[in-house]
Amino acid sequence: MANYSFHTYAPDVLVYDSATGTFTLSSSYDFKTDRNLVEYSDDDSRFDGSDEGDPVGEDGNQVGTAYDDQGNVIEAGDVYVMGYAELEAPDGTTITIDRIEVDGVHVGYVPSQPLVPGTIYEVTFYEDVDDENTLGHSYYTTNSVPCFDAITLIETPDGPMAAGDVLPGHLVMTLDRGPQPVQWRCDRRVDLRQARDADLPVFIPADALGAGRPARDLIVSGQHRILLGHVAQGAGLAPTEMLVPAKALIGQLRGVRFMRGRRIARWVHLALEHHQIVTANGAYAESLLLRQVCVNTLLPAQRHCLERLIASGKIQSPATPARPCLGASAAQRMMASMRPQSGRGAFATQVSERERYFSLH
Repeated sequence: MANYSFHTYAPDVLVYDSATGTFTLSSSYDFKTDRNLVEYSDDDSRFDGSDEGDPVGEDGNQVGTAYDDQGNVIEAGDVYVMGYAELEAPDGTTITIDRIEVDGVHVGYVPSQPLVPGTIYEVTFYEDVDDENTLGHSYYTTNSVPCFDAITLIETPDGPMAAGDVLPGHLVMTLDRGPQPVQWRCDRRVDLRQARDADLPVFIPADALGAGRPARDLIVSGQHRILLGHVAQGAGLAPTEMLVPAKALIGQLRGVRFMRGRRIARWVHLALEHHQIVTANGAYAESLLLRQVCVNTLLPAQRHCLERLIASGKIQSPATPARPCLGASAAQRMMASMRPQSGRGAFATQVSERERYFSLH
């Protein structure tokens, strides 16, 4: 059976007030201590629920243990989501929150994005997750749309800001249209211990794409597209400006590799009105290219929030790509064909057979 894990907000710091129908995250919240760890195993692809009042999960094989921040066991047994709610933040953002239980013991909440200490969130919808409804493990452990590592610095008019701190309404700098507001963001944590290579983060070292591109090491998901063929980035790697998946750079540029051994990734998705090229750690990379395949991977509340933004015209969908986009295989063929023209400098890199094997397998 596959193993999974995720952290929850501890129930004593994220408190529900039934009189007002609100959740409040304590102003003294400390992410290092006010959280619990849930580790569990399962033999299928679903994260099952349980009827209200029934401390036994629907899936008898979905079992595990919850620990507090000191490593003490809180409870062991059936692991399941009891229910979920839709919250409205003060800025109007819709957030989904799941109530997690282990053998009848409430061990915490998992929101669809980080909550702000001292903030009150209004509950706009709630329902139990019963035996016949299922959530995929992908909610907690997979990432299927392009995204930034949370510590990636996104260029804004006021200087670099960590992707994890960027919120709807914040302005970010774009290559084509200058400052543009973020319309939607999603933050998720992913367990990488059982991940395939295709799901591993891609590490792009400083200067791999040209001088100062990136200015510091950059970590993105494998499918996150990077700009090539620009005079300042990836010149000589493409006949014109194109966007290619980060994983296509493995074996083509010195030092670009899958990050093995990392246990957890925190990914941030940023969507603007239009598909844009933003600056991440000094490198040109895409914002979220919103297509139906991306929308289909979201939770109902996240999808509902996006659909409202699309209906209001705040986000273009289906989005027009900021540049032509290539798949990984086509991008690698293109770079290989361009190599004789670009010489054997920083871009066209010799890779030993051993390095190539461990990069591609």
